[in-house]
Amino acid sequence: MSSNQNSDRLTCYRITGIPSHWGKNELQQKLAEIARDINLENIELSIFRTCCYFTKTQTALLRLKSSTTYFEWWKQSKESFLEQGRTVRLNIDKQFYGLTPLNNPNEPITADIIAITGLAGHAFGSWQNRSTHEMWLYDYLPEQFESARIMTYGYNSSLLEPNGARLTDHRKDFMEKLCNARFDCPKRPIIFIGHSLGGILVVQTMLQSFNQLGQNTAHRDIFDAVRGIFFFGTPHQGLNVGDLRELVAMQAQAERDNYELPQLLDQLNNDSEFLVNQKDACISMWEQFTGKICSFYETEKTKTVVSVGGTVQRGGPKVQKVLRFSAVLGIGQESSVPIISNHADMVKFANVDGAFGTVVRHINEWLARSNRAAFQSVIDSVKSGDISRHFPPVNQKEHVDRLMTACTHDEDGKFFWIFQNIDYKIWKGGSRTLVLSAPPERDLEQAACYIRHELQKFDADTLPLHFFRRAVEQRHCSIWRSVPKQDRLIAVSLYSFVWQLIHLQDSAKVRPQPILSTFLGQLLSCRDDSELDQIPDLVGGSMGKVELLFQLASLDDLLNAFEKALEVALNVRLNAITPRSAAPYTGGGSQPNQQISSLTFIFDLDNPPVNIWKLLLDNIRIVQRHLPAAKLLVTNPPSTTHLGLDISLLEVHIEYDKERKACLRSLSFDNSRYKNIAAHHELTLEWLLKSDEYNSWISSKFSSTLFIEGKPGSGKSTLVRFLRDKLVSSLHDTKPDIIADFFYSSRDGELHQSHEIMLQSLLYHILQADESCFELFQETYRLLPQLGLPSSDGIVKWTYNSLKKILQECSIRQRKSKLVIIVDALDESDSCDHRQDILMLLCKLAATEGNCVKLCLASRPINDLPKGFDSNPGYYRLLLQDKNMQDIEKYTRSFLNELPVHLDHENKEEALGYILKNAEGVFVWVHLIERDLKSPKKRGRSQEELMRFLMSLPTDLEKYYERMLGELADNDSSNIEYGKRILQFCLFSHRPISLVELLATEAALPP
Repeated sequence: MSSNQNSDRLTCYRITGIPSHWGKNELQQKLAEIARDINLENIELSIFRTCCYFTKTQTALLRLKSSTTYFEWWKQSKESFLEQGRTVRLNIDKQFYGLTPLNNPNEPITADIIAITGLAGHAFGSWQNRSTHEMWLYDYLPEQFESARIMTYGYNSSLLEPNGARLTDHRKDFMEKLCNARFDCPKRPIIFIGHSLGGILVVQTMLQSFNQLGQNTAHRDIFDAVRGIFFFGTPHQGLNVGDLRELVAMQAQAERDNYELPQLLDQLNNDSEFLVNQKDACISMWEQFTGKICSFYETEKTKTVVSVGGTVQRGGPKVQKVLRFSAVLGIGQESSVPIISNHADMVKFANVDGAFGTVVRHINEWLARSNRAAFQSVIDSVKSGDISRHFPPVNQKEHVDRLMTACTHDEDGKFFWIFQNIDYKIWKGGSRTLVLSAPPERDLEQAACYIRHELQKFDADTLPLHFFRRAVEQRHCSIWRSVPKQDRLIAVSLYSFVWQLIHLQDSAKVRPQPILSTFLGQLLSCRDDSELDQIPDLVGGSMGKVELLFQLASLDDLLNAFEKALEVALNVRLNAITPRSAAPYTGGGSQPNQQISSLTFIFDLDNPPVNIWKLLLDNIRIVQRHLPAAKLLVTNPPSTTHLGLDISLLEVHIEYDKERKACLRSLSFDNSRYKNIAAHHELTLEWLLKSDEYNSWISSKFSSTLFIEGKPGSGKSTLVRFLRDKLVSSLHDTKPDIIADFFYSSRDGELHQSHEIMLQSLLYHILQADESCFELFQETYRLLPQLGLPSSDGIVKWTYNSLKKILQECSIRQRKSKLVIIVDALDESDSCDHRQDILMLLCKLAATEGNCVKLCLASRPINDLPKGFDSNPGYYRLLLQDKNMQDIEKYTRSFLNELPVHLDHENKEEALGYILKNAEGVFVWVHLIERDLKSPKKRGRSQEELMRFLMSLPTDLEKYYERMLGELADNDSSNIEYGKRILQFCLFSHRPISLVELLATEAALPP
């Protein structure tokens, strides 16, 4: 047991709560303020970093060489100072409970040396020599181990003023304070120094840590970290407590009749049940303990304590407090050393000779091992901040933050072609590798960043690791000298991923060391001892050793190290998200592997050269083999059509707009009828834009139908072309978002009468105008080749029903925009196949609530209109022959001024009246009249002859066509034969033939 004698007259005080920015001078100044008679020349003041990782203050030890009034009457106090508006509270005590630092070690710290005092002992005074007043842990040991942190632990184990704490309570308190001090370095080597009861406290701590191995607690690392233990007179099998029992009993009787003997005495008595149980419990622990033990035993007897005049003194008979057999464990890794001293003074070294030298020698042996151990020591103690400063990873976070700041869109924004793509949805749900390529203006780097954000929104438990090549600098690659140059980009990415895992760990508020130490430890494990032993001693310092690990690492080493770090990270993440009611994951079993499915790697490669891409792809596949359940996203590969992807490895490529353009080609149709429609006369058709029917139709916020009906030849197609061209060129608010049109034509062949072709053309215009609509096409487009339909030039053929379905979906999609569908010459469409169905479909599109579909139909009077067609809300009918008389008048006046025979005003008005009267809204008839009146044959005729000729022309369009055929025979009988041939070619041709083709065919035939 340690002596408590004269403990009240100790001249060393502890000051805690010192701000981190204070130096020795500032503290001396504050002490002079509270103890005015203090002589600063007669004090010894040392300031150290506080032991606790979470306390950003300092601790000082004050040793007085002469007494002062303040400290003479002092017991314990808290002194407050006001500094820059903030209160600074200094705590001054002499009990030294908890951990007290005894030095300021050099960085990196290589070991923690912790001394624990014995029964009724003092954390400082029990180690202080009575004659020299030097305390060897404070005065001697720091000089021998400049890179070791030395601490002493104190606790209230007083027998005369007990606080009710049991040994279990002291052990719990010690372990908590030790873990708080080692929060950032849980694997740093530990040397324990235990005196008497302090040694029992060490054993209890080791047992508790040993029993928690494999569990996810902060205590579990203590056992593995212990490299050596010094036991000074530790009563493993009990000590002589007879005098203590008698003393405590007498004191209790005199002061408090109901006082109970402290439980500690029962636990420390020779052959106590507590110590017997402890010995049995330690058998398995010592078998697995890989450290060393040095047990010191006393050779001299100790005076017993007695009460003399109300004070406690060591004046009783001498006894052997702890016998040798009790002080020595008798296990293989133990060495036993005698000390020529009694139990109380065996730890009060007077000089650096004797037992102190033995302690120093053993610590050196325990800490000085092979190069591997030196590397491991660095790994256990090095701080992540030091490594990131010396070997900076790519600053991906800064890069991502900058990209996210500019990323303000949603899924309907500029990246719709990714998020709506079938391949992306499949990949998001669990497939392996997705490659995205696009022109620079599509900003795939930002897309990769946004995908990372979307993955986290989709699954809060996902772990996306990202790498943006544009953020890489040459200094990032130069770290990995053993990795071939072509593989260094992957090496840099893996290193970047490790730091993202570390940041994940920081956000989960767990210890900041495990992931980094696991990564470095695995790199170390890839080196054999012979390789490490060849490293010269001049490779010193923690950063030098870390740099060497990096320089020696191959790509396979990095992959293995990253995989190990990832396992730790997933463990961290699982524990961070585990509900409190659930048991935390403890590192065993297969739980992390079950979570790797939510792991995603994102590589943005910034369009590398093709040869570099091939190497990168091989490396990415290596990452896949190491992490088979992970997903990979690669953006900005090289601009080439052959990326070398392997579909059997579930590698999928989405190339911006490639599939949509292929789909457009399959829908494309040359609707030549539109091009062949005669342009309107410059003075005509403007009335349409002013008509009530048109304006009501186009300006409505809801779906509506404009039905243009007219006689044959009344100019319906010309009017529809005019309407379409005006909408396309419109610049005002009524301009529709999408215009889809088709012009049926019976004269241009079967395809121009086909309803399937009409639907294809409408969908072509919709998809061409709105890229985002492709998601409605993609699935069906991919299924078409499986239907076995005939195709030409490798272009798939669409089915009627699939076209209908997609058009309906497109119309529903246009809830926030306007879709105009224009269909001309319905009367010329195929009347035997689907016409009624098509009309019903179109009318339904324009009558569905919630959509904004503007339907414009033009036709001669037909009997196929669906029942109730004209009763739908938003239906507007425009009868062309009732609207175009002014246009006919303008057109007629224009050409009457251009006749080869000049007509006076009276004849012009008569001719105009005659034409208007007989036109009946049929523009074609007026055009035929113009043609005949302008014929060269009419040159030189008189006005009267021209007027008679006008009156002789048929007023019925059918009869006019008969007259035109009759003219063939009147001019030349051979014209009849040529006419027949021309008609035959036109009628029996599979498609419309051009004039050049017709002339060539006629020339090749015999007369």
